[in-house]
Amino acid sequence: MDDNTNRSFAQCFELKSLAASFAQVTDQRDPRGVRYPLAPTLVLLVLAKLAGQDRPSAIAEWVNLRAPVWCRALGLAWKRMPHHSTYRRILQQGLDLPELEQQAGQFLASLGGAAAEVLDVDGKTLRGTIPAGQTQGLHLLALQQAAQNLVLAETAVERHENEISAAPRLLKQVSLRGKIVRGDAIFTQKSLSRQIVKAGGD
Repeated sequence: MDDNTNRSFAQCFELKSLAASFAQVTDQRDPRGVRYPLAPTLVLLVLAKLAGQDRPSAIAEWVNLRAPVWCRALGLAWKRMPHHSTYRRILQQGLDLPELEQQAGQFLASLGGAAAEVLDVDGKTLRGTIPAGQTQGLHLLALQQAAQNLVLAETAVERHENEISAAPRLLKQVSLRGKIVRGDAIFTQKSLSRQIVKAGGD
Protein backbone atom coordinates (compact mmCIF):
# COMPACT_ATOMS: atom_id res chain seq x y z
CA MET A 1 0.00 0.00 0.00
CA ASP A 2 1.47 3.37 -0.97
CA ASP A 3 1.52 6.58 1.10
CA ASN A 4 -1.63 7.89 -0.57
CA THR A 5 -3.52 4.79 0.49
CA ASN A 6 -2.13 5.12 4.01
CA ARG A 7 -3.44 8.68 4.15
CA SER A 8 -6.83 7.61 2.80
CA PHE A 9 -7.18 5.14 5.69
CA ALA A 10 -6.27 7.88 8.14
CA GLN A 11 -8.87 10.15 6.59
CA CYS A 12 -11.58 7.46 6.91
CA PHE A 13 -11.06 6.75 10.58
CA GLU A 14 -8.56 6.93 13.41
CA LEU A 15 -7.00 3.50 13.83
CA LYS A 16 -6.84 3.66 17.61
CA SER A 17 -10.57 4.32 17.77
CA LEU A 18 -11.15 1.16 15.72
CA ALA A 19 -8.87 -0.73 18.09
CA ALA A 20 -10.87 0.62 21.04
CA SER A 21 -14.05 -0.70 19.44
CA PHE A 22 -12.48 -4.11 18.84
CA ALA A 23 -11.32 -4.16 22.48
CA GLN A 24 -14.97 -4.90 23.33
CA VAL A 25 -14.80 -8.19 21.38
CA THR A 26 -14.27 -11.26 23.57
CA ASP A 27 -10.98 -13.05 22.94
CA GLN A 28 -11.86 -16.75 22.91
CA ARG A 29 -8.26 -17.94 22.67
CA ASP A 30 -6.59 -19.76 25.55
CA PRO A 31 -4.79 -16.99 27.50
CA ARG A 32 -1.73 -19.19 27.85
CA GLY A 33 0.70 -18.42 25.09
CA VAL A 34 -1.20 -15.48 23.59
CA ARG A 35 1.48 -13.14 22.28
CA TYR A 36 -0.60 -10.62 20.33
CA PRO A 37 -3.61 -8.83 21.88
CA LEU A 38 -6.80 -9.34 19.92
CA ALA A 39 -7.85 -5.72 19.24
CA PRO A 40 -4.77 -4.42 17.36
CA THR A 41 -4.42 -7.76 15.57
CA LEU A 42 -7.99 -7.43 14.32
CA VAL A 43 -7.24 -3.91 13.11
CA LEU A 44 -4.29 -5.21 11.08
CA LEU A 45 -6.45 -8.00 9.70
CA VAL A 46 -9.17 -5.56 8.65
CA LEU A 47 -6.68 -3.23 6.96
CA ALA A 48 -5.19 -6.12 5.01
CA LYS A 49 -8.65 -7.28 3.96
CA LEU A 50 -9.49 -3.76 2.78
CA ALA A 51 -6.34 -3.89 0.66
CA GLY A 52 -7.58 -7.10 -0.99
CA GLN A 53 -5.62 -9.72 0.95
CA ASP A 54 -7.81 -12.80 1.53
CA ARG A 55 -5.49 -15.61 2.67
CA PRO A 56 -3.79 -15.60 6.12
CA SER A 57 -0.36 -15.90 4.48
CA ALA A 58 -1.08 -12.89 2.24
CA ILE A 59 -2.44 -10.91 5.21
CA ALA A 60 0.70 -11.63 7.24
CA GLU A 61 3.01 -10.66 4.37
CA TRP A 62 1.09 -7.45 3.67
CA VAL A 63 1.23 -6.42 7.34
CA ASN A 64 4.93 -7.31 7.66
CA LEU A 65 5.88 -5.10 4.72
CA ARG A 66 4.30 -2.13 6.49
CA ALA A 67 5.23 -2.98 10.08
CA PRO A 68 6.80 0.41 10.97
CA VAL A 69 3.67 2.23 9.77
CA TRP A 70 1.33 0.16 11.93
CA CYS A 71 3.59 0.25 14.98
CA ARG A 72 3.55 4.06 14.87
CA ALA A 73 -0.16 4.33 14.12
CA LEU A 74 -1.25 1.89 16.83
CA GLY A 75 1.49 2.57 19.38
CA LEU A 76 2.77 -1.01 19.21
CA ALA A 77 6.10 -2.13 20.64
CA TRP A 78 6.02 -5.48 18.84
CA LYS A 79 9.40 -6.72 17.61
CA ARG A 80 7.69 -8.65 14.82
CA MET A 81 4.22 -8.79 13.32
CA PRO A 82 1.91 -11.81 13.78
CA HIS A 83 2.62 -15.01 11.86
CA HIS A 84 -0.03 -16.15 9.39
CA SER A 85 -0.99 -18.96 11.78
CA THR A 86 -2.02 -16.32 14.33
CA TYR A 87 -4.51 -14.78 11.92
CA ARG A 88 -5.77 -18.24 10.99
CA ARG A 89 -6.34 -19.24 14.64
CA ILE A 90 -8.16 -16.00 15.37
CA LEU A 91 -10.45 -16.41 12.38
CA GLN A 92 -11.12 -20.08 13.05
CA GLN A 93 -11.56 -20.18 16.80
CA GLY A 94 -10.68 -16.90 18.48
CA LEU A 95 -13.84 -14.92 17.77
CA ASP A 96 -17.57 -14.84 18.24
CA LEU A 97 -18.48 -13.60 14.76
CA PRO A 98 -21.87 -12.04 15.66
CA GLU A 99 -20.14 -10.09 18.43
CA LEU A 100 -17.44 -8.90 16.01
CA GLU A 101 -20.06 -7.88 13.44
CA GLN A 102 -21.96 -5.93 16.09
CA GLN A 103 -18.87 -3.99 17.22
CA ALA A 104 -17.77 -3.33 13.64
CA GLY A 105 -21.27 -2.13 12.74
CA GLN A 106 -21.42 0.22 15.71
CA PHE A 107 -18.02 1.64 14.81
CA LEU A 108 -18.98 2.21 11.17
CA ALA A 109 -22.27 3.81 12.21
CA SER A 110 -20.34 6.25 14.41
CA LEU A 111 -18.50 7.50 11.31
CA GLY A 112 -21.72 8.57 9.70
CA GLY A 113 -23.47 11.87 9.97
CA ALA A 114 -25.69 13.07 7.16
CA ALA A 115 -24.35 10.40 4.82
CA ALA A 116 -25.60 7.71 7.18
CA GLU A 117 -29.24 8.82 7.14
CA VAL A 118 -30.25 6.46 4.34
CA LEU A 119 -29.73 2.74 4.92
CA ASP A 120 -30.27 0.07 2.27
CA VAL A 121 -31.40 -3.50 2.92
CA ASP A 122 -29.85 -5.77 0.32
CA GLY A 123 -29.32 -9.51 -0.01
CA LYS A 124 -26.97 -11.56 -2.14
CA THR A 125 -25.54 -15.05 -2.38
CA LEU A 126 -21.77 -15.23 -1.92
CA ARG A 127 -19.91 -16.54 -4.93
CA GLY A 128 -18.22 -19.89 -4.46
CA THR A 129 -20.36 -20.99 -1.50
CA ILE A 130 -22.71 -23.40 -3.31
CA PRO A 131 -21.68 -26.97 -2.38
CA ALA A 132 -21.36 -29.54 -5.15
CA GLY A 133 -24.72 -31.09 -6.00
CA GLN A 134 -26.72 -28.32 -4.29
CA THR A 135 -28.41 -25.19 -5.59
CA GLN A 136 -28.17 -22.84 -2.61
CA GLY A 137 -25.07 -21.23 -1.14
CA LEU A 138 -24.47 -18.78 1.71
CA HIS A 139 -27.00 -15.97 1.33
CA LEU A 140 -26.43 -12.82 3.38
CA LEU A 141 -28.83 -9.98 4.07
CA ALA A 142 -27.01 -6.73 4.76
CA LEU A 143 -27.84 -3.25 6.02
CA GLN A 144 -25.52 -0.66 4.54
CA GLN A 145 -25.06 3.09 4.41
CA ALA A 146 -26.28 4.24 1.01
CA ALA A 147 -23.80 7.07 0.46
CA GLN A 148 -20.64 5.36 1.69
CA ASN A 149 -21.65 1.76 0.89
CA LEU A 150 -20.51 0.66 4.35
CA VAL A 151 -22.05 -2.55 5.66
CA LEU A 152 -23.30 -1.84 9.19
CA ALA A 153 -24.75 -5.29 9.87
CA GLU A 154 -25.47 -8.54 8.13
CA THR A 155 -27.15 -11.83 8.86
CA ALA A 156 -27.22 -15.18 7.11
CA VAL A 157 -30.52 -16.17 5.51
CA GLU A 158 -31.02 -19.74 6.69
CA ARG A 159 -32.28 -22.49 4.39
CA HIS A 160 -35.68 -22.58 6.10
CA GLU A 161 -36.33 -18.84 5.69
CA ASN A 162 -36.22 -16.00 3.16
CA GLU A 163 -35.06 -12.38 3.16
CA ILE A 164 -38.39 -11.15 4.53
CA SER A 165 -38.22 -13.38 7.59
CA ALA A 166 -34.52 -12.57 8.15
CA ALA A 167 -35.00 -8.79 7.90
CA PRO A 168 -36.42 -8.23 11.43
CA ARG A 169 -33.34 -9.88 12.92
CA LEU A 170 -31.06 -7.70 10.80
CA LEU A 171 -32.82 -4.45 11.70
CA LYS A 172 -32.43 -5.14 15.43
CA GLN A 173 -28.63 -5.06 15.10
CA VAL A 174 -28.26 -1.29 14.62
CA SER A 175 -29.88 1.92 15.80
CA LEU A 176 -32.45 3.13 13.27
CA ARG A 177 -33.25 6.40 15.03
CA GLY A 178 -33.27 9.24 12.50
CA LYS A 179 -32.53 6.88 9.61
CA ILE A 180 -34.47 6.17 6.43
CA VAL A 181 -34.50 2.47 5.61
CA ARG A 182 -35.15 1.42 2.03
CA GLY A 183 -35.11 -1.83 0.09
CA ASP A 184 -36.66 -3.77 -2.76
CA ALA A 185 -40.40 -4.14 -3.09
CA ILE A 186 -40.41 -7.45 -1.21
CA PHE A 187 -39.60 -5.55 1.99
CA THR A 188 -42.76 -3.43 1.85
CA GLN A 189 -44.24 -5.43 4.71
CA LYS A 190 -46.42 -3.87 7.41
CA SER A 191 -44.54 -5.67 10.16
CA LEU A 192 -41.16 -4.39 8.94
CA SER A 193 -42.49 -0.87 8.55
CA ARG A 194 -43.84 -0.93 12.11
CA GLN A 195 -40.51 -2.22 13.42
CA ILE A 196 -38.58 0.57 11.69
CA VAL A 197 -40.94 3.33 12.85
CA LYS A 198 -41.03 1.97 16.40
CA ALA A 199 -37.21 2.10 16.42
CA GLY A 200 -37.28 5.78 15.43
CA GLY A 201 -36.65 5.37 11.72
CA ASP A 202 -38.72 5.83 8.57
